[in-house]
Amino acid sequence: MKNTTPLSFGEKIKQIRIAKGLRQEELAKAINTAQNFVSRLESGEAKYDDRMLEIIREFYGIENAPIFDHELETYRNRLWVCNDLVNANNLHDAKVTLDTLSPILELPFERDLTLLYFMVEARVLFKEKNLAAVEERLNTAEALLDGASTEALHLYHRNMGVVLLIKREFKASLKHFLQSLDNETNNVKPDVGILHNIGVIYLSLSKPWHAVLYFEKAKIKYNLGSANILESIINSHLAASYMFVGAYDKAEHIFNGALVQAKSINNDFLTRLILSFLAALHMRKGNMEESLEACNQTLMLFRNGSTDDVRTNRTPGLIGMKDFLQCDVLINKALCLIGMKDFVQCNEVIKQGKELAKDNYQRTIIFEALSHILTLDNSESTDYLENFAIPYLRTGDDVEKGKHHALEFCNMLEAHYRKKRNKKRANDIAVIGRDIHKEIYFGEVEF
Repeated sequence: MKNTTPLSFGEKIKQIRIAKGLRQEELAKAINTAQNFVSRLESGEAKYDDRMLEIIREFYGIENAPIFDHELETYRNRLWVCNDLVNANNLHDAKVTLDTLSPILELPFERDLTLLYFMVEARVLFKEKNLAAVEERLNTAEALLDGASTEALHLYHRNMGVVLLIKREFKASLKHFLQSLDNETNNVKPDVGILHNIGVIYLSLSKPWHAVLYFEKAKIKYNLGSANILESIINSHLAASYMFVGAYDKAEHIFNGALVQAKSINNDFLTRLILSFLAALHMRKGNMEESLEACNQTLMLFRNGSTDDVRTNRTPGLIGMKDFLQCDVLINKALCLIGMKDFVQCNEVIKQGKELAKDNYQRTIIFEALSHILTLDNSESTDYLENFAIPYLRTGDDVEKGKHHALEFCNMLEAHYRKKRNKKRANDIAVIGRDIHKEIYFGEVEF
């Protein structure tokens, strides 16, 4: 984007001087002329030659900065080449290129190129896992958004979306990713990571049909190949989305293919993720023994695998927290054991889960609810589920609501009341369950 009101050379020189806190007399001394000449130069009344231009550039430290229009387009193109280097994980060359392009920061009037520079630099910092520096760049960039080009806004919203996704602020992250999509143009290379991240957020917000839509878009739009880790990740999340909407056979087919992919590229994290999803799928299909076996396989991989709690070669923003996933596996295992009526072992699993989830309020509530499922004949347990756990998991302040678990506990509680021939309580819980079901499958995300 060019300046809305094009500046003359003199006006640009004046803005640089003021930004650097220099007086006209200092520039006049550098170019061996009178202060009056500098005043006329800045107002466009005096002319300069190539030698004087060279001295001015050197005096201001902007020898390689794009002062003229033909330099600006070259500069912009080089920034996008640098962005491509980041996409290719060629961080060394990207950083070298950014260093040669840093003089743009000396030009206070080139706001859009400065914004674009910061956003490409932020992507490098993401790759280096320096989240604090990324947030600092984004905070600085906020003052540059007014009048920014579509392409620069695309990168800004993409970067903001990733930061907020890492922090698990799902709704705010989703809003930025959707804005990033809206700002895609022909000048911006398509980014499969954006579509995938949107799908992940919808899945986390208990909106599986929305998630299916974006995962399928990603697969249709990009043919990444079976050896690509992102293809495997997309397949695993797509299968999970189909599982949550009840398309079990389709989900299992995709899971099995994704598991083969994960093993072929020796990615332990992805293998654990898919096995944990398969455990949940088998449980939903009523195959408790197969589910329990998948849970145990996953937990064994946790014990024998790397202690690193983020994915190797991951796309920024797709954070795989080991303890978070392990909690979910233990939740699935506890549910299996409840279904198999192995309450002794279930209690031990719940105890392990509570210890692992002590820093995660939502997971702690889920494990506490599971312990109350074991004692439903006790009115304190039914009261905890009805009046605290289910309402919290459905509408609590935690960013990830846990609606699926709320629905699960509703179904268990309803079954308990029907077994006790308490028709009224059973019907009341059934109504709550149906409402939660509607929220999951038909509700929209409210920003």
